[in-house]
Amino acid sequence: LEEEQQQQVAAVDHSDRKSNSAFGMTVQPLSKTLIDRMELAEDMEGVLVTKVDPVSAAADAGILEGDIIRSISYRPIKQLSDFKKAVRNAKGRQTLLFLINRRGDPLFIALRVDNNHK
Repeated sequence: LEEEQQQQVAAVDHSDRKSNSAFGMTVQPLSKTLIDRMELAEDMEGVLVTKVDPVSAAADAGILEGDIIRSISYRPIKQLSDFKKAVRNAKGRQTLLFLINRRGDPLFIALRVDNNHK
């Protein structure tokens, strides 16, 4: 199932998407098309991880392509601007707590902030 979800993420048309990179991962907003393709709940909110650099804070924490970030340090991530704000506010922190949706299951991941690799 994980391989199927990664193929669905890879099949996304990236030509005109808005995305943001931080901590060695690239995310994009969840669109209706993605929600349908990934067979997620229609009311799912968050940002989709589309790429993870294998040598990064995100990879070290265990974040995977296809994960959906729902919150960062208890602040809801409903859209890309929420993610960007959380990244900006991470300055000076040592660890961020991510609530991830992975294949329909909630998962908390602690990401150690490395201010050199933002």
